[in-house]
Amino acid sequence: MSRVASPGRLVAVAPNVLSAIRLALAAVFPLVPPQWRLPMIVAAGLSDWLDGAIARRFHTGSTAGQLLDAVADKVFVLSVLVTLTVGGGLTWWQVLLVLARDLSVGLVTLYVAVLRRWSSILRMVPRLPGKLTTVMQYALFGTVLLWEGRLVVTVALSLTGVCSVLAAIDYVSQFVTALREDARQGSRRR
Repeated sequence: MSRVASPGRLVAVAPNVLSAIRLALAAVFPLVPPQWRLPMIVAAGLSDWLDGAIARRFHTGSTAGQLLDAVADKVFVLSVLVTLTVGGGLTWWQVLLVLARDLSVGLVTLYVAVLRRWSSILRMVPRLPGKLTTVMQYALFGTVLLWEGRLVVTVALSLTGVCSVLAAIDYVSQFVTALREDARQGSRRR
């Protein structure tokens, strides 16, 4: 007798499957013909939105799923940025501006790994500045592909950069608050 996965089990793994699809899209993005890049960006953006919507709606979120989602987002964004930079659509300083939030996340994660302060980072939740930055990154990618070299790209880049810097500030301040709470709880236990 074969075992069929229950609908509840399928819904529970759907967000992780969508994140895995985003990782696969990141791997092939630089290799596809330019006419396929915009549909891939749209597909990745939709998968990002859908995996979060499913996890929230059906309460299927997990720490591993959140980590997979974050890694898939960062890897896809990096794949697109490298591809666009190599193709001449963006410069390295523009990439750094767009990645301000992601660079701050990386530095905080490195700090946490070195000091083993995992409890601080586990309490951090996605917030509006970070979500808005992700939306703006995807919009920027589409804008660069459709209107490379035009004023609309400069506007999209500026808006994305501002969102990314604000999200970086929010993320670091959220982390500092979590560290302070950890320190207060640690002093109370002594």
